[in-house]
Amino acid sequence: MAAGFSGHWAFAFGLLGNIVSFMVYLSPIPTFYQIYKKKTSEGFQSVPYVVALFSAMLWIYYALLKSNATLIITINSVGCFIETIYICFYLFYAPKKERIPNVLGFSFGVLQMALYVKYRNVGKMSEQKLPSDNIRITS
Repeated sequence: MAAGFSGHWAFAFGLLGNIVSFMVYLSPIPTFYQIYKKKTSEGFQSVPYVVALFSAMLWIYYALLKSNATLIITINSVGCFIETIYICFYLFYAPKKERIPNVLGFSFGVLQMALYVKYRNVGKMSEQKLPSDNIRITS
């Protein structure tokens, strides 16, 4: 009975954590509304949004390694989506000199991480031994 009770508390606090995390992901909306109204990034930096994107990606990677981590995967998938929109929005309104040539490098880096996640276990083929029947051939 105690294990079930603590399981309910863990789920409740996990859900509460997801709600708070969702609000944190939405907190830059006033900043981006200001950028949209003025049609310029006004010296705002993109670094916090890139860091938040990579943080969400790392949490998803952790959740894939862990069992029973549905809440972690859901909120961080939403976070990756939101942060990607923020970064694209920032790049659209950033002055040309602030659109670091690393935009291409950033894109390739994200692609490289996605390919790594997809193909990380291809080279590690588990050794499967064929069942050996102990058949004795006698003549």
